[in-house]
Amino acid sequence: MNKFFKWGLSVLALSVLAACGGNSSSHATGLTSSQSHATGLTSESSHATGLTSDESSHATGLTSEESSEESNDDSDATSEESSEPVLYLAGSFNGWTQFDETYKMEYHADLGVFNYQGLNAKAGYEFKVMGTVNGNTEWYPANNYVFTEAGKYNILFELDTAYLEVERMGDYEGEVTEVTYFLVGAFNSWKQKDETYTFTKVSDNEYTITAALTAGGVKVMDSDGLWYPSGTGNDGQIPADGDYKVTFDPAGGHEGWHEGYFLVEAVAA
Repeated sequence: MNKFFKWGLSVLALSVLAACGGNSSSHATGLTSSQSHATGLTSESSHATGLTSDESSHATGLTSEESSEESNDDSDATSEESSEPVLYLAGSFNGWTQFDETYKMEYHADLGVFNYQGLNAKAGYEFKVMGTVNGNTEWYPANNYVFTEAGKYNILFELDTAYLEVERMGDYEGEVTEVTYFLVGAFNSWKQKDETYTFTKVSDNEYTITAALTAGGVKVMDSDGLWYPSGTGNDGQIPADGDYKVTFDPAGGHEGWHEGYFLVEAVAA
């Protein structure tokens, strides 16, 4: 079947589910694998019922063979459930928090897709799909997806092919104000949103600041609380105490700049 036709059917089917409240209920009742194990009883706890193995067999109305068969059926079902992948969204909107139940995706086995409806995202926000697949933590796609326009989005993801589809469904909910950018680092003890180190806007893709800086790590942060680059262990470096000009582009992608986002240049005395 043509992939785009298939996904068209998926969107239609998921829209019907959303109208019935399926999406919200799945988020409200969803448990992680660790939470589901927490509700289970150990083998030792069966002794707490006060029944011997024979008595408990009779109490259920099953013969030992029937009880064994049912136990095997339950074991198979549990094994299938525990091996089922569980996926979430992680990105700028939640500080890249992993396994965030608020952003758990709903799995539609009949369609073979995962879905999250109503993601509220600003322009410039980034995200990935992540979760547990075959017992391992995986991230998709290879590069972060970047929103170019604020809005509410429907996210569809097909695990088998790692195919991601993002569809804007409506306007962003909340006030969209112009973003301010700040230089943050060892020079100011990593004080966030420090107005002393506010970038000056030159154009939509160029911001600059010139300041006396001390040696150490450095990053850019915006007024929404997003970091450039995002994540940890990827700070830029001020090589020595002195005066520096830092040029920054929130869209990134510049060759020779730190992680593509900013360029640090010493100012001649």
